Amino acid sequence: MPELPEVERFRQILLPLVTPQKKHLLSLELHGEKLPRKWVSTEEINCNTKKWFCTNVLRKGKLLCMVLENKNKETTGSKIETPPKKYFYLHMGMTGRLVSTTMSCSWGHKYVNENPGEDWPPKYTYLILTSGEEKVAFADPRKFGSCNFSDSLAELFGELAPDGLTETITPSHRETMVAGIANQRLGIKALILDQKRVVSGVGNWVADEVLYQCELHPDQSYLTDKQAFNVVDKLHSILAIAVDCLNQDIPYPDKWLFGFRWTKKKAGKDFKGRSLSFLVSGGRTSAIVASIQKLRKSQGKKAVDMNSNDDKKKYRKVAKTASLEGAEEKRSGSVNLATEKKDAAIEDLTSHVESKKRKVNSKVKLEPSKKPKRSRKSTSIDIVSEGLSPNKMSSLVKKAAREFKLEKEALLGKVDKSVKNDFREVGFAKWQRSWLPIIQLGPYDVSPGPVRNGWMKIFKKTNKAPRLVYWYGSPRHLCNSFSFLNENAIVSYDEGIKQNRDKLSKKITKKLSAGSKLTAAENYI
Repeated sequence: MPELPEVERFRQILLPLVTPQKKHLLSLELHGEKLPRKWVSTEEINCNTKKWFCTNVLRKGKLLCMVLENKNKETTGSKIETPPKKYFYLHMGMTGRLVSTTMSCSWGHKYVNENPGEDWPPKYTYLILTSGEEKVAFADPRKFGSCNFSDSLAELFGELAPDGLTETITPSHRETMVAGIANQRLGIKALILDQKRVVSGVGNWVADEVLYQCELHPDQSYLTDKQAFNVVDKLHSILAIAVDCLNQDIPYPDKWLFGFRWTKKKAGKDFKGRSLSFLVSGGRTSAIVASIQKLRKSQGKKAVDMNSNDDKKKYRKVAKTASLEGAEEKRSGSVNLATEKKDAAIEDLTSHVESKKRKVNSKVKLEPSKKPKRSRKSTSIDIVSEGLSPNKMSSLVKKAAREFKLEKEALLGKVDKSVKNDFREVGFAKWQRSWLPIIQLGPYDVSPGPVRNGWMKIFKKTNKAPRLVYWYGSPRHLCNSFSFLNENAIVSYDEGIKQNRDKLSKKITKKLSAGSKLTAAENYI
C-alpha cells in the first residue's frame, strides 16, 4: 500500500494541474470498463468536468485532496446554484498510483513504467485528469482505491489524526504527539498504524522502519516519555528522507531496514548482519531484528502516573454512562433530566479531584534549604511552593474559571444556531451502509484532548462548526468513538424512527433467524 512518502510524491505529480490564475479548466475522464467499487460516478463526472479550476492540492496522511474553485468569481441572483469551492478526494488503496506524461513514482513499484510517456495511459488506468497540456492518470491494479467529490474539506480530513510529516515539525506538535504515544496500553505499532488516533500517514513499512531505528518491539506498550519522543523524532526524520529520495528518484539509505525486509517472510539479515525475523503485530506482518527489538514486559503500568490516570478513567466512565442514560431518557422524552444527571456526575467527580488536591497540599512541607521539584501534573503544589496563601490561590482559580467561561461563551457565540441547537440531541447517522444511534455534541461536551482540538482546528480553518457525534455502543477506544460528519449524514431521532433507522436490516434479521454467523461489522451493528 502506498504510504505517506509515496502519496506525497503523488501530490507533486498532481501539482502541474494547478492553475492559480484560473487559465485552464479541469477535465475528468473515466477510462476502462469495470471501474473500482468506490469510484466517482459517470453522472458526477459529467456534472463537474470542465467547470472547475484546480487551485491547490492538499495531503493529510495517505489522503489527497484537490481544491476546485468555480470559474465564476461572482454570482448574480439570490441563490448560488454552484458552491464557490469543491473538493475532490483521492485515496490510493492497496495499489493505486498517479502517473503523468512526464512524472511517476517508480521506485519499488512494478505496475508503473519508468518512462511514463512511452505507454499512455498506463495499464489499469480508470481516471484521467487534464488541465491545459498537463495530464495525470489514476491507475489501480487491485481496484481498492477511491475518489469522490465533496463540498467540505473537513469531511474526510477532519477524521484523520495529525499528519506524520507536516505536523511533527514544531516542538508543540511533537509534544502533543508524544503525549498520545507515551504510557498507552496498546502496542506501539498498532497505535501508530491507526490513522485516526495519534498520527496519520504511517503504514506497515514506515512503522517497522521507525521501530527498528528506535530499537522497540512492535508490541511494546507503556512507552516512557523519552521512548515516545524518540519515536516521533525518528518518524519525522524517516518520512522527510523518504520523500526527498522519491523526489530525486534515488533508493532509500542502505542502512535502513527497508532494503532487507522484502524476503517473502523468509529469515534474512539486516545491514549489520543481524538476524531478521517476522511476526504479526497490529494485524500486520512485521519485520524485526529480535536481538535489538526486545519486548520488555516489565515496562508496564509502573510507567504511568496512576493518580492522574485514575481520575481520567473515572471521568470517562462517568461521561460515557451519563451519555448513554441521556440517550435512553431522550427516547422517553426526558432529555433534560439526563443532562442534569450528567452535570451532577461530572460535578461530583470535580469535587472528588479538588478534595484530593487539598489533601496533597496539606502534606507539602517546604524546607528553606531545598527547592521543590516542579511537575507539570501538580499545579496546585507549585502554587503552594511559591508561597501563595490559600485565599490567593482560590482567587487565581476563580480568575482562571472566569476567563475560561468568557472564552467559551465567545466561541459558542460564533457557532451557527442550527448547529448549536443540536448539541446533546440524540439521532441517527450513516455508518458504511447502516444507520446507527448517535448523540451530537459541542466542543465543551468532551474532555480536553484530540477530539476537542480537532473540532477547534476545523472551526478555525473553515469558520464553520463541524457536526461532532458520539457513536453509541462503540467498542473502540473512547477517543476513537467520535466522528465529524456532514449535516446530510445525520437525521433527528423522531425522523429516524419514522424511517425505521432504529431497526436492523433485513439481511441481518434473516441471518439471526437462520442462526447464521454474522460478520464483524454486522456484530458491531
